[in-house]
Amino acid sequence: MFWNTTNDNTVDMSIGHYYANIQNMKATTPEGYRCDPLARSPIIFLGSCDMSGPISDPEAVWSKVIYNKMIRVLNPFPYIALSRIHSGVDALIRRLNSYCIKYGPPKKIFLVLPRPVCMEIPIRGTLVNVTERSNYVDYLMKINRITPEEHTMCMKAVDFARSQQDSVEYQTYQFEKSAAFLKMICDCHKIEMKWTPNLSATAVDYYNRWMEVFLRQVPYMEDTCAGVGEVKDFATSDDGSTGLLTQASIADVLLSSKGLNTLDSIKSQLTKNQNFLMYKEPGHYKKMIETANRKG
Repeated sequence: MFWNTTNDNTVDMSIGHYYANIQNMKATTPEGYRCDPLARSPIIFLGSCDMSGPISDPEAVWSKVIYNKMIRVLNPFPYIALSRIHSGVDALIRRLNSYCIKYGPPKKIFLVLPRPVCMEIPIRGTLVNVTERSNYVDYLMKINRITPEEHTMCMKAVDFARSQQDSVEYQTYQFEKSAAFLKMICDCHKIEMKWTPNLSATAVDYYNRWMEVFLRQVPYMEDTCAGVGEVKDFATSDDGSTGLLTQASIADVLLSSKGLNTLDSIKSQLTKNQNFLMYKEPGHYKKMIETANRKG
């Protein structure tokens, strides 16, 4: 059902009333992605809300910024961006693997990594990415994407995720699992990977707490980390996805070769991003805390 298919299997949020008029949410390929028709390409881009979120200008998305800079100096190649809002890491890895099988492996991937703790729940052929926040599950029922019975099932997963928020063992396991599959695929196909963490409001708080633990535990992910971008804005007052200025920072980090991936520089930028979230965007921070702790 989900193996060996390049189709996106996650919930299409662009049909919901909140996102209906946002161009960047609209897919341009039959598989469900916003990019050129899927084809063999030396470079592909992977992400989630950072690439397919509620951004006013699709040309300002970090992956398109990098692509446009590259084709000025490289021979033209297809723009392949495999992303969908509310995608988990498992979905990203599956897309990469399926792409390699169908079109052949790229030489390089640029990856913005969502929180690895996100859990996918299969519902009638569609994957619901569940975290400790219940508002997303509530929204899916509001727009009639899941039934009340399925809502109850998803909330059980939400409750479990909440119970593991402080578990170093569980959080590290999830990161190690994701890293293991990424390393296997990249080593097998000799793919160069360059990644940076997602900078949505929830991811800023999450990675500030866990990033150092993860990188000290998994040398491969430390070696391939490009560094951390600077949070400068979010998409909208209601949505904590990355904004236009933050998108530019992500692109700069992924293109940089100035040694921004040292652990000290990563820790420093994570702290700055957390301070921005807490003190310059307190509305997002308060909403995030409330929805994380709200009873389902």
